[in-house]
Amino acid sequence: MDYSDFLAEDFVAHESFQNWYFQRDQNDIDFWDQWIKLHPHRRKHISEALLILDNFSESTQEVVNNQANSSWANLLDLLDENRPDVKSSMRSKEFYYLTRVAAFLILVAVSAIFWISLKSSQIVHRTDFGETKSITLPDNSVVTLNSNSKLTFPKSFVNQGIRSVWLEGEAFFSVVHTEIPQRFLVHTPDQVVVEVLGTEFNVKSRQNGTKIVLNSGKILLDLKNEGEKITMRPGELVSIPESNSSFQKSTVNTDLYTSWKCRVLVFDNTPLQEITDILEENYGLQVTVADASLLNLKVSGSVPSDNIKLLMEGLAESFGLTIIHEQNHVKISERVN
Repeated sequence: MDYSDFLAEDFVAHESFQNWYFQRDQNDIDFWDQWIKLHPHRRKHISEALLILDNFSESTQEVVNNQANSSWANLLDLLDENRPDVKSSMRSKEFYYLTRVAAFLILVAVSAIFWISLKSSQIVHRTDFGETKSITLPDNSVVTLNSNSKLTFPKSFVNQGIRSVWLEGEAFFSVVHTEIPQRFLVHTPDQVVVEVLGTEFNVKSRQNGTKIVLNSGKILLDLKNEGEKITMRPGELVSIPESNSSFQKSTVNTDLYTSWKCRVLVFDNTPLQEITDILEENYGLQVTVADASLLNLKVSGSVPSDNIKLLMEGLAESFGLTIIHEQNHVKISERVN
């Protein structure tokens, strides 16, 4: 079956996808793990499907199941009333398919209704290039959202077993304990889930992958595509490439990864490649480097995050570069004497 045109509601209603999500069937688990890897362009719809499934309470799932089971039974009864001469073999062969179709349509309808309701009950915060924003969540946890990022969360965490938020871009989280312990989950577009109970950490999820830095506390990373869970301790960095095929864990100076929330960029032997990524992802600039070998140059120091001109002047002076910044374009080349 071709799933390339599936929307979120289609994935939610599909039994095989449900088996993957709830880890019920190993064949389906293996299939969807591989399918998601091979179809990265469908991650947006997969993420939306996960959002629906994550927010389905047990009672909602029970209602859906009861409605589906009731509809199957009612449809069979109706068929029996109108076709008393139908043999059981025909019923099992011909009408079973109709009941499955009816159940599928019910699941799609309920999922669509739930999705619309869910969308209307969500709060969305976005930041422009060069902008940061402090956001207080319903549980009084505080999120500092970095430039060119998006944070989505429900209007209330009350009566929910978990506190789930969805991040596209970069944010620093300061999560509070609740009187009644609730898991706190951060979902990223590449199917990485960060689980905490009370801690401070930074999550960066961009086109080239996801990076998580833990300042304090303890978190558990769930790599859904790999079926692997990683425990992190303070001072650790976990880097997960876009392919989600592997990860690297290392001990780092967390200030290098979280200083941006204090409006300062700190570098410590940072390759020029990472700096150009920041210019593109956080400030919306298009960077062209004349010689790829220049990307290996490393720089140390700090600069205010709202003074990109000073950063480029420092790079030019330190490495003898010519940096031309015109409108939205930056060209970097070796200085010609």
